Amino acid sequence: MSAVLEHEQHVVKPDRRRSAEYVRLVLVALWLLVAVVTTTTGERSATLADLMSSVDSGQVSAVQVAGGLPAGATGWSTQDVRWRQGLLRHHAEVIYASPGSEQEAADSSLASASVTTTDVATLIRERSSAVRVEVFAEGRPSSASLLGWEVPSWVLWLVLAGLALTLGMIVNGPEPWRATRWGWAWALLLVGPLGALAFAVLSGPAPGLPTPKPGARRLTGGWAFLLMAALSAVLGQATGS
Repeated sequence: MSAVLEHEQHVVKPDRRRSAEYVRLVLVALWLLVAVVTTTTGERSATLADLMSSVDSGQVSAVQVAGGLPAGATGWSTQDVRWRQGLLRHHAEVIYASPGSEQEAADSSLASASVTTTDVATLIRERSSAVRVEVFAEGRPSSASLLGWEVPSWVLWLVLAGLALTLGMIVNGPEPWRATRWGWAWALLLVGPLGALAFAVLSGPAPGLPTPKPGARRLTGGWAFLLMAALSAVLGQATGS
């Protein structure tokens, strides 16, 4: 009886590992899809200063400005500003305030939003006559934010599916390589999609990387927490989140 059980374990274990490899391939494909969709349809979060610098350097040919204050109005309003620079699209949220309302606008707005007392379209036209400025009464529907990018809301469903599948693999899959379950869990919790992509690539056999020797040390939960917390802080500064 014991011999049969031992034989079954040897049969099931490779199958489980093989299934895990298929899931990892699916996760890699999913995160590559998210990356492609993000860079092709998403907009990189930027500031008014970024736009003006690009206008001065001649890297922008057209800008779209939506929203603003009616003529003669006082107070402040949000303007959505969009432009393409090279292959990437950018978006900035700018607060257009009437003279005397700057502080109120700054106190009531997101810290990342720039504040100006001149309409953005006017600023650009004064800065360069070569840039085509398109003005719209209303901005586009709101989108979702992902690592410093604004993406279509449906992209978040792909991200949530990938995160859930990764968590399921960490908890119920075969023992992962190169880090413990807690190590990978902290990577997932603290750096989100990037941690999930790292798990998909590194938690098992990876092209170009040697197979860990039996009993080799792995990144433990405590060290992973410290490392991922530091990486999360760096990413937060880089993406402005």
